[in-house]
Parts: sequence; structure tokens; C-alpha cells
Amino acid sequence: MSVAKNNRVTNTQSFAPPVEALENRQMMSASVPHIPAMLPAGFDQPAVHANQGHANEGRASMGHATHGHGRITTVRPVRTHIFSVLPVVDAVTTPVLPEPKANWSAHWQNFSNNPLFAAGGPSPNDVYQGGVGNCWFLATLAEVAQRDPSQISSSITQRADGTYDVLFHTSPTTMVDEHVDGKLPVNIHGNLEYARLGQDGCTWVAIMEKALTYFRNPGSPSYSSIAGGWGSEALKDLGGTPSDLLSQVHTGDELFNDVVWGLIFNTSMDIGTSSKKWGPLVSNHEYSVISARDFNGVEQIELRNPWGYNPNYNIMTGNYDWTNDGYIWVNASSVLPQLDEFATAAM
Repeated sequence: MSVAKNNRVTNTQSFAPPVEALENRQMMSASVPHIPAMLPAGFDQPAVHANQGHANEGRASMGHATHGHGRITTVRPVRTHIFSVLPVVDAVTTPVLPEPKANWSAHWQNFSNNPLFAAGGPSPNDVYQGGVGNCWFLATLAEVAQRDPSQISSSITQRADGTYDVLFHTSPTTMVDEHVDGKLPVNIHGNLEYARLGQDGCTWVAIMEKALTYFRNPGSPSYSSIAGGWGSEALKDLGGTPSDLLSQVHTGDELFNDVVWGLIFNTSMDIGTSSKKWGPLVSNHEYSVISARDFNGVEQIELRNPWGYNPNYNIMTGNYDWTNDGYIWVNASSVLPQLDEFATAAM
């Protein structure tokens, strides 16, 4: 995505192909204001808790990279994407919990016949936030799908009976298996009430979002319970050990260099915006970090909005323009004052 965009710009030095980021932040809760009708050293072996009667399962997680400041002139990270699928851990039929609470007007429709992933595997372009303020989680899903799609495909699998196992981390070495069915809430128009279907009608984002309602609030799962959160929480849920670098960043140049180093080391990065400062981004919202470039001497960072579009807000009319695809280039120096969080994690 970002490579094609770079090709349409002259006098631009791109520092990395599209890479997403995971971030630390306070209660990031911006929901979509309007939804259009159309839609290397060692490896740990984490243990899976038998939350729904499942057996233990191992999954490898890599060690963490380091950050540093310094001017970078060229970045060419090499990444290999492996779409490994975690084996089903229990062939025995496992009871599925009652559906989480949803909007009163929603009704449930079974999407288990839809593909879990599109033909190309998990992608950030599968992520479209719906009617709940969980940008903190969906921006992180998009980032991980961009940086290491095998991390996603290892975290969710579909059983032969059409149900799903979704793994969340309670620590870097301990996981909980949430067993959910393929029913998702739709509105009166037949569109999904919350996270939308991805490319080829794939369901992995919506299913992981549903499973999060059980993981985050097991006593009373509901979609409202996943509204509001930090990118750092989502990074932990997916197995990372996040750090918030915002306190160490004092200038746009430092922000830009930290992003470039994160891209070099293939580190997940998210940014979160404050509700108190106006800027080029939506306030109180979470974004994935995609790439960086020097554009005619101006240091810029590319971000992706989990809404699937990045609105240009007209303060005079109160209207949003959702005609773009969610990717936006911002000047590092102009966006820094708007930030409330800059979280990173090696997964």
C-alpha cells in the first residue's frame, strides 16, 4: 500500500515499506462517528490455560529489539511472512459460552461459512472498526497483521464444527483460549454492528473482537466492555512486552528517528492522540504506524486509521470526508504535540 503511494510522489525517499505499529496509551476510545451503509536467540514456549477445557499448546515468541536515536539515511528491512496455523488443541466438542451483550437492536447471524482469512492471509486492510470505541485493539490487530501476519494466524483457528479458538496472553509465556462460535451481531440493514468483514469477506477481526469481550470481562462479556483502552493493553494481549517511548521524545526529529529504528527492527508501534489538543489526527484515537519517509526535506510518518478511512474534519461544518482508505502521511513535528502515547513492542 505505502510503496504504491510512494511511487506517485516525486523527490521522496522512503525509509521502509509498510510496517504497522503497536502502542501504549491511556483510554483510547474513539469510535466511528458515521458508518457508511456500504460497506535471535531463544524462544519461549508459552502454556495455554485450559480456560474452556483445552489442552496445552506451545507457540514461539521472539526476543525484543532495542531502540536508539540517530540520523538514518536508508532503511531496507527484510521480512519474511509465514502463515502458520496453530493446530486445534481439542478435538472434543467444547461448550460455547452465551453470546456477549450487544446493542438492543442487533440480531445474531452465523458467519462460520465465511473464510477466516482472505487468500493473501491476515492484512491490515481487513481491519474496519464498527460501532464500539475499541480503536486501541483494532489498530494493534492491524499493526500485527502488517508486521507479522503469522502472529495473527497463530492466535486464531477454526474448528471442524465451525467454532473458533482465540488465544490471548495473560503474560508473555501464558495464554488463555477463548472458544467462541461464528455468530456476530448485525443491524437492521444486515451489516455487522461492530468490526466489519475484511477482504474476501474474511472474519478474523470480528471473531477476535468477539473473543475479546470474554477475555476482558469474563464475568459479564459485552461489546460495551471493550470500549476504551490503551494500545499497550492490546500489545500485551497479543504476547508483546510494550514500552511507552513518548516521555523520551522531545522533538519531531526524535519521533521520526524512533519510528525509523522501529521499522528497521520490525518493531510493532502504535500512537495514541490526546483529547485536549487539535491536530491533523482524530482526537482520543489509536493509529497504526506504517512507514516513514523524508519528503523534500520534511520528516513524515505514515499512519493507518482503524476506521478504514481517515476523515478530514471540517471544524466549521462538523462533517467528515471518508473517501480515502485510512492511510495518512503526517509531518512528525506537527503531529508530536497531539500525541498522548507512543507504544512499541517486539512480538
